Amino acid sequence: MPFSSWPLAFHQNVAEAIGRIRRHLSPRRLPKTLCHYTSLNGALGVIDLRALWATCIEDLDDPSEIRHGVEMVQAEVLRRQELSLPRFAEQVLGFLSEVLIARRAWTFVACFRPKLAKKERGAYCLEFETLSDWAPRLRSSELHADVQYHRVIYQPSEKRKAIHRAISSIVITAGRYSQGDLQGPWAESIARIHARIASQSLMNLIASFKCGIYEWEDEWRIVCGPRYSQNLAPDMDDDGFRPLIKGGNKESKRHVELTLPHHQRGVIVALANSEIPFNRIYYRSDAEHQRIRDALRDSGRPDIEIQEHP
Repeated sequence: MPFSSWPLAFHQNVAEAIGRIRRHLSPRRLPKTLCHYTSLNGALGVIDLRALWATCIEDLDDPSEIRHGVEMVQAEVLRRQELSLPRFAEQVLGFLSEVLIARRAWTFVACFRPKLAKKERGAYCLEFETLSDWAPRLRSSELHADVQYHRVIYQPSEKRKAIHRAISSIVITAGRYSQGDLQGPWAESIARIHARIASQSLMNLIASFKCGIYEWEDEWRIVCGPRYSQNLAPDMDDDGFRPLIKGGNKESKRHVELTLPHHQRGVIVALANSEIPFNRIYYRSDAEHQRIRDALRDSGRPDIEIQEHP
């Protein structure tokens, strides 16, 4: 039988299935405030740009963070490949690890703690209000970006179960929305496109996975990446997102700027009298704070509270 597939239906169903898995891992409530720890230059940069950077996960200080989730997916894929799978699902899984690794360069995160922390490297803490809304106020100004809150997952059993369910959804959906035997000169290209589609949903899941030794951090993240339009040319979505990526040189890491979108600023100014994205800043007892006060004054926001970290 000639091969045929329905990649748009595959895309929609995989994205919905893995989205349900991610929501299952999330708590019911979002913290009312999130705390971002940074350096003096980092705090001054946020004030000056009125933006917070989401850093490419390949450029994080600890590169083992993203390898952790990718390696768990690779282990599950290898386990599945030892089983008897439908031919097309097997072909899709064969490319999954490769394209998943490539998606790291398109995934950006900003890290937070849900409350003030005694054990933290940054000398300054910027406190952001979430308004308990799961749609982040901090986001890219462009529609090409997808921005989501994630609670970081540390427990190995939770992560393994989530990845098991995600890979199962890919295998089942690949069988449901294809028929015939994929072979010939276009076989690799078709299987790779489906793996590429699945890999973005997987990356949205594992971007919140972290090794259990860091559980004390109780971290939250804003995860930012290309917004996918469920078309047959996903590279076009990457092309739309590409202009948002800044840095990638000696001066700065690759990053995306998260700001208060222009269409919300009128409301936010009316309610909070602020375009600077944080509402309070704490400093360690031995940290410089006069430059922070000066920067806030120069930006027209001397009213933003600044106080010593408790």
